[in-house]
Amino acid sequence: MLDKILIINNYNKGDDVRRMLSKGIPWDEEVEILNGDSSIRKITVSSRDLSEVFTDADFSLEDLNDYNWVEDGDNIISTDKRYKTMIYEILMPEINVNKIKEKLQKKYFAEIDDKEWNKHRIDIGMIGYEEINDRIPFNVGMGELVKMDKGCYPGQEIHARLESRGKQKKALVTLTSKKYITEGEFKIAEGGKIIITTANKDEEKDSTFFGIIPIKYIKNSKIILLNGIELKINKIINFQLLNFHH
Repeated sequence: MLDKILIINNYNKGDDVRRMLSKGIPWDEEVEILNGDSSIRKITVSSRDLSEVFTDADFSLEDLNDYNWVEDGDNIISTDKRYKTMIYEILMPEINVNKIKEKLQKKYFAEIDDKEWNKHRIDIGMIGYEEINDRIPFNVGMGELVKMDKGCYPGQEIHARLESRGKQKKALVTLTSKKYITEGEFKIAEGGKIIITTANKDEEKDSTFFGIIPIKYIKNSKIILLNGIELKINKIINFQLLNFHH
């Protein structure tokens, strides 16, 4: 944005990100870091039809391509078309939130809670903060985002060892089960463990999950835990399915 950069991150990590940025500023450069947590909001919209959302926009719908941000008045908008439904992210000033919500509700869009959002994320394979926080990128389908020639950074030695060995140890997958288990680590009957990062309990249908499993199990149709619970493997999540914007 001209000579400025707008960084959008997990809502509870803003202070950490600003602290890391301030430590990386060279002594001979002047950089100003501002806190916009309370002034900028983001709304994520899931829809199959572009025209339902933007009927009176200041831009052409053809301008909305993956990874690009387009200005619409005081708002900036991006789209991601890699899922069963298209995802739109709208960044706006805090004062515009209610107006945009009312506009969407008039077009029969409904605001959903965290539980419903997690269910939707799992259904379409859209990972979130829960899946990547404190994880090795290679284990959650993000290996292609690691650039080994970009100088030193925390965790580089681990990444270098994994790359040199050419072996991915774990994979991020979506799963279903007739039984519900909470987020956490569980032992697999045949050895190893699974990490459930996001769990969605469904009283009427099978419960759904994001899970990190040993790579040797990805060709299996299911995983049986030590406690006897069976988890069906549905989809392997990789970089092409990430909600990532350049």
